[in-house]
Amino acid sequence: MVSFAFEQGQNNFSVKQTIGGVNRVFMELFSVKGEKLLKASQCYLSTSGPIAGLLFISTHKVAFCREKSIKISSPKGELSRVRYKVIFFA
Repeated sequence: MVSFAFEQGQNNFSVKQTIGGVNRVFMELFSVKGEKLLKASQCYLSTSGPIAGLLFISTHKVAFCREKSIKISSPKGELSRVRYKVIFFA
């Protein structure tokens, strides 16, 4: 089961501050073409514990992106950072 908790007040999600705002962030993170962003809200995705991020609602999907990137290691042991992203409806 997945649930969301929404926050009131100022959004501290770092990518929201980029030039173009959340619409540009949505387009870049989710490779959007022909969609219109309807709403973006800071929230917590709750699975086994709360994960802070942004919830995006567009004309074609509902998507979530974690606030902080996560580290993953390759089979060779090299570390890289990736964004935790989930698309709920496509």
